[in-house]
Amino acid sequence: FEDALAHLERGWALKRNAPITPRSKAAAAFNLAQALWSLDRDPERTEELLAQTVKFYEEAAPAGADDLEAVREWIRNRPPR
Repeated sequence: FEDALAHLERGWALKRNAPITPRSKAAAAFNLAQALWSLDRDPERTEELLAQTVKFYEEAAPAGADDLEAVREWIRNRPPR
């Protein structure tokens, strides 16, 4: 994840306010949140990104329902730090 972090940060910076689908925004936020969590970095920001991920997938309903459930499952079962 360390090598990918800069790319994920850039992707999120480009997508968070872009006129794209909520599912695309959710995927970018979730990928960055997972990387931050795995690297044990910025836990507060990680939680904010996870909350945004859920919000974006909820906005995409019903299209993002499976993705939303997968994110909620990851949140419940995420590996310990």
